[in-house]
Amino acid sequence: MNDHTRCPSSDCHTGAVLFGIVLPGGRVAFASNKIVVDEEFVRVAREQPRPPEQRFRFSTTCVRGACMQWDANLDGPAIGGCSLIDRLMVSMNEERDAGRDQAAAGTLRVGEAEDESLPECSIRDECRWYRQRGGDACAICPNVVTDMTTTVDDLPPRVRHARLASQNEK
Repeated sequence: MNDHTRCPSSDCHTGAVLFGIVLPGGRVAFASNKIVVDEEFVRVAREQPRPPEQRFRFSTTCVRGACMQWDANLDGPAIGGCSLIDRLMVSMNEERDAGRDQAAAGTLRVGEAEDESLPECSIRDECRWYRQRGGDACAICPNVVTDMTTTVDDLPPRVRHARLASQNEK
């Protein structure tokens, strides 16, 4: 199924879309336009001391069931969805309620987001998290930094195959 839904938590690779920059305080500032990453960007980004995923947010085609975050039973049998956004939403609200998350202090609680209050985002119309949870996902997205700590070789075979296939898309 190729519905052009984009995963907003991807790694840095040629063909990925850079849609956010992680600011010094850890919040993400979103780009107003999609920036397609080329080989030169990947090379330069990987030469830096910190991984690019700690400095930028990337998006790629959602691979659905081939992703380790996919839950085939989420939102009902045979529908499925990204379990990561649900876990992030629960965690963000728990941290905020406990008063431990300074970054979340100025953000909306899940259930409070309205479209006019959402941050600007170049991938929203295609975003898996937005399609799945609407503005509530967007309300916490500026607080999400993707840190890919495993290499492609460390992934399970079905996930590795899907990741490599998405990297070869053009």
